[in-house]
Amino acid sequence: MDKKTALYLRCGQKSHRLHQNQRHLVKDLPIGNREVVLSVNRSRFKCKNCLKLFSEILALVLDNKSFTHR
Repeated sequence: MDKKTALYLRCGQKSHRLHQNQRHLVKDLPIGNREVVLSVNRSRFKCKNCLKLFSEILALVLDNKSFTHR
C-alpha cells in the first residue's frame, strides 16, 4: 500500500504523517442554469521537522479559496 505524501512549502520537508482527512467543497463553472459544487477530499499532514499542520495543495483550487481558477 502506497502512503500519501505532501510537501510542506515553508520548510521544504515531505511528510507522510497523515493527521486527518476533511471534505472541501469547491464551486466550479455552472452547467446551463445549474450550480456545480465539487466535494474533494483534502488531507492534512503534520510536518516531522517543525510539527506544524498543513493541508495538501489542490491543483484545481488556489490557496484558501472555495472556487476553481478556470
